[in-house]
Amino acid sequence: MDLNERLIKEGEFYSSPFYFSYSSLNRLLYAPSIFYKEYVLKEKEIRLDQHLIEGKLTHYLVLDNAQFDDKFIIAAENLPTANVKDIVDIVYAVTGNSEYGLEDHKEVILEAMRETNFYQNLVDDKKADKDGVQKTGDEKRLDKILTDQSIQYYEFLKKKAGRDIIDASTLDKCTKASEAIKANPKIVTLLGLDRVHDTSSFGIYNELEIICKLEGYNFGLKGIIDNMVVDVETKTVRINDLKTLSKSISDFPESIEYWRYWLQASVYKMLAKEFLKDVIDESWVIEFNFIVIDKYNQVCPFRVTNVTMDKWTEETIGCLNEAAYHYDNQDFTLPFKFVAGEVLL
Repeated sequence: MDLNERLIKEGEFYSSPFYFSYSSLNRLLYAPSIFYKEYVLKEKEIRLDQHLIEGKLTHYLVLDNAQFDDKFIIAAENLPTANVKDIVDIVYAVTGNSEYGLEDHKEVILEAMRETNFYQNLVDDKKADKDGVQKTGDEKRLDKILTDQSIQYYEFLKKKAGRDIIDASTLDKCTKASEAIKANPKIVTLLGLDRVHDTSSFGIYNELEIICKLEGYNFGLKGIIDNMVVDVETKTVRINDLKTLSKSISDFPESIEYWRYWLQASVYKMLAKEFLKDVIDESWVIEFNFIVIDKYNQVCPFRVTNVTMDKWTEETIGCLNEAAYHYDNQDFTLPFKFVAGEVLL
């Protein structure tokens, strides 16, 4: 991207206030140059990592199973191998809603293979084989991609309509995880699943998207809260965030610091207060719980104390001030602590 294109992208980015999510704020604090690439230049790579898909699927199975078919589609068992699948994914991203089949996009396939250096060692035949066939290197490359499995997978992609693709084993794994969560009476109460029909003094919000401005800053915040329960009788708001852990439940406290989940918790509390500002006052209690399920399907709620949340909120304000420096000064070179002064070891 040349300088003129960068300036145009920067102008578009600053043409309206930006709303930081937990992930984009975390990205800016950790690696401003990557934030600049992904959010200012809009060169963000679409992530479809398996653990992200599993986490999302588990959330929906627990909280909003009714929307399963709108969010997910189950793939056939005979998917292409990983590298070939990646090529077909790239071709689909380029051709999208094409009425033609995979075999009609040979040039796109070859370009994708060149970009990923896939089967680039294949060369033209110097002589014909026993059947009189003499293939070029490109023809050999296309043979690697244009298999029955790949062609069927490409047609499958055209039908998925924005839904995440899962296989049967992933669905089975996440179904067991969701069942373990819903089998825990304490978790059921925290999520309000035992009072879904009590709407007079009890509100349950799942996958709640909130956007708000921040007083004193030139940007705002946004986020999607997994589950929020509002109990009018006890004047209590419970914010519940589901986490799927690839390790044991005992490792979760370390993950809070490593992934800065404390920042997410504090941001979500700010968003919840903004969402409920017209119906709650200082007499209300706002609780925050991480509901964690590990790789063994062990489930445990981790409640954040008021003392801990106050500490996290203070640290989050510091993070917002650092973000303001980068955003207001359009400085996306280094993290703030490396820009602010000399770094000593």
